[in-house]
Amino acid sequence: MNQLKQDKKLRVAVVGPYPADPSKVRGGIQAVVNNLVSGLAQFDDLDIHVVTVDFARQEDLISRTGIQVHLKRSYQSLSQLWFYWQERQWLINTIERIKPDIVHVHGTNFYGYGARSWKFPTIVTIHGVLQEEARLDFGELGKWQQLYRQVKGYFNTQFELKTLAAVRYATVISPHINTFLKDWQIKHTYSINNPTEEAYFELSDRTIAGRILFAGSITVRKGILTLLQAVSLLRDRQIEFELYLAGAVEQQAYAEVLQNYIREHQLESQITFCGLLDNHQIKKAFEECQILVLPSQAEVSPMVIQQAMAAGKPVVATAVGGIPYLVEDRGSGILVPYGDTEALAAALAEVLSNPQLAKSMGDRGRILAQKNFRQSVVCQQTRNLYEQIANF
Repeated sequence: MNQLKQDKKLRVAVVGPYPADPSKVRGGIQAVVNNLVSGLAQFDDLDIHVVTVDFARQEDLISRTGIQVHLKRSYQSLSQLWFYWQERQWLINTIERIKPDIVHVHGTNFYGYGARSWKFPTIVTIHGVLQEEARLDFGELGKWQQLYRQVKGYFNTQFELKTLAAVRYATVISPHINTFLKDWQIKHTYSINNPTEEAYFELSDRTIAGRILFAGSITVRKGILTLLQAVSLLRDRQIEFELYLAGAVEQQAYAEVLQNYIREHQLESQITFCGLLDNHQIKKAFEECQILVLPSQAEVSPMVIQQAMAAGKPVVATAVGGIPYLVEDRGSGILVPYGDTEALAAALAEVLSNPQLAKSMGDRGRILAQKNFRQSVVCQQTRNLYEQIANF
């Protein structure tokens, strides 16, 4: 093994979704990459470059100390028609200019597919199973929206198949991914959890009784219509609650379905659409909620669950994908089957009506989060892996 010279910085290119403005994070993978990069920037022997495509096009690029951000702004709808050809060429050219010692790619979509085209040592973190997501039920949307999702799912599946066929080094964020990867001959895999921002472990407990928080994109995959049906049952059973839906609208047609349901069932006074919250606002939302709820169809290792656990809040979620590896059923939260409105309502009612149970579950979640998800620990593990692979 040829050791790197002591006086040379390890040049790292982190490729994937990344917020132009770090105070406005959109989605779990952006949060993961943002937390990872900010943690890695604390190491004096790393030269950090971030390579990302901005489809939101809503924020100015904010500079970060010790981090060079290479950003391309694009339009999602047009790019999909061309299989993200322009974005992939830009990624390839940018990586060639940086000449990194190691590349860390997040995702098996066009980011991962682009990694096939350069010769630098590359790690791919697999955040989701795109083939699994392509099979989700989009029946709550109209026919054209369903067709669009099917076509997008096909494109993403093709990227994933081609990416995984070429991956040599992969980091796995959940045992659920290991199950998926058993049919692929990836030479080196490493288990490293997603990093949770240290500030979540220091949040105050300002719980507002009855406050339920959903945090995530407004999409069919998140199962929000089932959640609305469940809280409608809570209202009918005279259980006091207020539901905050925090997240950017990714599917406008689905948001309209949700709004129509709220109006038809006269839930306006008990449900608030918060939109995308900035970092300060989302932390405040975690401080104030009594429960985090995540009723998704599919998840791997959702950052919002890790954040809730770090903040000492109980989790009510569906027992899908990697969630059972995060949430101890009846320990740090309650797991229910996806789409089971009655079970979801019962779980929410049980935690809402028993503050002592909520507190004990939250305390257990914080213990697990401190053991598994601290940003400083995960970033140190990742930094060690970079050096190991760069020296292969």
